[in-house]
Amino acid sequence: MKKYKFIGVVLSVIILVIAADLFLGYLSNLYTKKHEYPGDYLKIEYLMKKANEDIIILGSSVGINSYIPQMIEDSLGLTCFNGGCNAQQIPFFYCMAEAILHHHTPRYIILALRHFELVESDMGRINLLNPYYRRGYKSIDEALESQNKREKYLLQSNLYRYNTIWWRIMLYYVKSFDELGHKGFVGKEVPAFYPKFIPETGEIKPVSKSKIEYFRNIAELCKDAGIGLIVAIPPVYMKTNNNSEEFICMKKLCKEYDIPLIDNNQSEPFITHPELFHDNEHLNVNGARIMTSMFIEELKPYIKK
Repeated sequence: MKKYKFIGVVLSVIILVIAADLFLGYLSNLYTKKHEYPGDYLKIEYLMKKANEDIIILGSSVGINSYIPQMIEDSLGLTCFNGGCNAQQIPFFYCMAEAILHHHTPRYIILALRHFELVESDMGRINLLNPYYRRGYKSIDEALESQNKREKYLLQSNLYRYNTIWWRIMLYYVKSFDELGHKGFVGKEVPAFYPKFIPETGEIKPVSKSKIEYFRNIAELCKDAGIGLIVAIPPVYMKTNNNSEEFICMKKLCKEYDIPLIDNNQSEPFITHPELFHDNEHLNVNGARIMTSMFIEELKPYIKK
């Protein structure tokens, strides 16, 4: 008798979990029909469904905080959107590039990378793309499933796929911010105390074969679509090694695909002026204005009117 009671309890729990999973999926779809996704998702949704600019910038927070689209538009006469997303890496950039091409072909994609972008590491916050699993984006499906062996099975659950969205919704109502208000650019404030310069650590990390493959995928995607791909490296307030294995690898890849590489990583005036930074890796809004002005001049030789 106890055995049957136990089986009944287990079955009841399973049914409740399945029901909760289905209900959450229904609730998520209902919410998104009436409201836009908040926070980072607002930008992801824009890139995947609405972006129609001539120039689209893809990158992590270093891209978001470094390039001001309005200044680029005013100078080059081409529309521009800063599609940088916080704490993302090159697998995410490839997913976004492929998703954009589902509805729009920009004239140029600017890939804003960190100096050490190709080193071995995790995949960043690629799980932000969980809600788009099995939505017709091959690159997203493959990137999410490649994280580990169990991911493909976990992604079958609505509870798992949508948990990042509900966390963002709650965070949005606590502290809302506009990711699209300045064409995707988000200016960092000038800090009360300037960052201290970080010397080179001498740490050596292996180059990621997976990230090299994602870089190649982006290059091939743009080549096949007739998109001008440009790699840009924003400044940081720390010493980096231009002879590191990962940076040499990046330069070789750019040369192989004939991709312009605009490297401002150790450029003046940034490397000697901490007042232009919010922290060691991100420019503040004053630094971004100077950076964008410099970048426009460096960009002009590669832009066809």
